Amino acid sequence: MESPQAAVFVRDLWTAIQTYLQGPGGLHIANFVAIEGDLFVSDDGAVITRTGLTLTIFSPWLIEFEARAGPGEEAMLVAGGSLIGDSGTPSAPNNDGTNPIAPTAFTQVTIAQSASATIENLTRVLTLGQFIALKDG
Repeated sequence: MESPQAAVFVRDLWTAIQTYLQGPGGLHIANFVAIEGDLFVSDDGAVITRTGLTLTIFSPWLIEFEARAGPGEEAMLVAGGSLIGDSGTPSAPNNDGTNPIAPTAFTQVTIAQSASATIENLTRVLTLGQFIALKDG
């Protein structure tokens, strides 16, 4: 992330990486990211479920905020989902949770990890009997 940018959202990071990989500069680079989560619709189209995004960056790639001039540290933020590192590859992950952030001068990076909460929106109205049957299992 070039200065003065001090924050990035996981979805924006994913979009920027995909744009780069699909452009002329990325044609020779193997995929180095994976993403999970977001929007799902049930088979009958009745329930829409949203889950938190998790972006995995595979080694040797890292997210780097441009170094600052100092002398004090500047706060940087990654938010809007979870960001994790992995020393494997997208086809053979190690699931080792390596640090996805490259250290740079006079920056202090915080990753505001998501708890991956799930939100469901019912697109049809249930009768009282259907609701009780679902609730009671």
